[in-house]
Amino acid sequence: METTSLPILIIAIISILTIFILIRHGCSFKNLPPGPSPLPFLGNIFLLRKHSSSFSSLIHTLHAHYGPIFTLHFGSRPVIFIAAHSIAHQALNHNGAAFAGRPPASTTTKILYSNQITIFNAFHGPNWNLLRRNLVSEILHPSRLKLHSDTHRWSLHLLVSRLKSNSKGGATAIRLVDHFWPAMMELSVFMCFGLKIDEDRIKALADLLHRVLLYSSSENKLNQYPLKLGKFLCPNLWKELSTLRNEIETAIIPLIKSRFHERQREIEQKKNELETKSEQISPYLDTLINLHLPEENRKLEEGEIISLCVEFLNGIVHSTVVVMEWAMANIVKYPEIQEKLYREMNEAMDGASTKDYIREEELKKIPYLKAVIMETLRRHPPGHLALPHTVTEEVVLDGRFVVPEKTTVHLAVAEMARNEEVWEEAMEFRAERFLRNEEEEAEGREEICRGRREIKLMPYGGGNTLISTHKA
Repeated sequence: METTSLPILIIAIISILTIFILIRHGCSFKNLPPGPSPLPFLGNIFLLRKHSSSFSSLIHTLHAHYGPIFTLHFGSRPVIFIAAHSIAHQALNHNGAAFAGRPPASTTTKILYSNQITIFNAFHGPNWNLLRRNLVSEILHPSRLKLHSDTHRWSLHLLVSRLKSNSKGGATAIRLVDHFWPAMMELSVFMCFGLKIDEDRIKALADLLHRVLLYSSSENKLNQYPLKLGKFLCPNLWKELSTLRNEIETAIIPLIKSRFHERQREIEQKKNELETKSEQISPYLDTLINLHLPEENRKLEEGEIISLCVEFLNGIVHSTVVVMEWAMANIVKYPEIQEKLYREMNEAMDGASTKDYIREEELKKIPYLKAVIMETLRRHPPGHLALPHTVTEEVVLDGRFVVPEKTTVHLAVAEMARNEEVWEEAMEFRAERFLRNEEEEAEGREEICRGRREIKLMPYGGGNTLISTHKA
């Protein structure tokens, strides 16, 4: 009797809890965007597991079935996906303040990125505003980027030299991505630390940060539990995560120390100089050392500086390499693109065969190159989903769908780029769609960056949390 009553008791408890949850949240959830029916407590777990190896294909299928805005349930939590430009504009521009939040940090984020201190993960507030403003004004602003012109040429020279060296003989195929990663890592390391390090260390660092990127974006059981409980229930996964964080510190701390020594040398050198030289390049690390967090009234700790440096390195390298790889793939696939680019480049260089590289100021004479990059960003965005948002208050979208407070919202940027109503022949690679005159170019850049009237393209997100698109 006792044996048979136990399952009945469990079922009764689950039923009561389910009814309680439905009653408590029914008012808020009754007008959620459509989506597959969830199981009590489990949500759409079986659907998610079935498509765990290809989440983007699941998003594409749900978009086709349920429309431009839909809901998936992760356990009892609804997560909303927006796949339409008009609704994204409504969310990010008409309700920008409400959509400026970020979801609470997962266990892996807490360990790898110092408890959500980085720009991509931090909650919207004074700290986030300070970190974002520092990155944009001190590093990403065009006037600052111009100071790195010599560094850009140095990095480009190394890339071209390696490609030439590996192509001698012509018998072996060259994997461009194997050269793009270290080249971009060299450039980003110099911008971050002001250091030029040897090729072996660059390759090791590129490999490590690539693993960090893959680990951060992969499904991890540790994220299903609170930090301390996950540490107890999944000791092997916890050990793996801790080891990865230790590897990060082992790789980054020597670079920080080297920069400190170099900085002291520069300070001593300035004391002995009679005249002040032209504006000096300050690496990203130097700007972080001087920051004072307003929320905690303190400076950044070493672990937080490490996390921000990792974010900076991966943010530059990954997105740039993805765009370069896809751009080259399409240039190879379509000979007419090669021919047009080659012709414009020759014209920009005034037919000078002795010049090895195109100077940055000459890029304005090659509008088709920028069009190819923009079309690459549209057709092959660095991520299928933009960084997630969390709403700080209940919002109604499309005039009928409720987004409850604290709900996580994803922007399906890859799906938006496939919208035939916005992009003619959306699945085709057509760089010509981005060719404009100077006046249209300025207006178009403003729309892509901020989308004040509409959002047609948002490979790096949009709204209040957009970082910068100066180099787009």
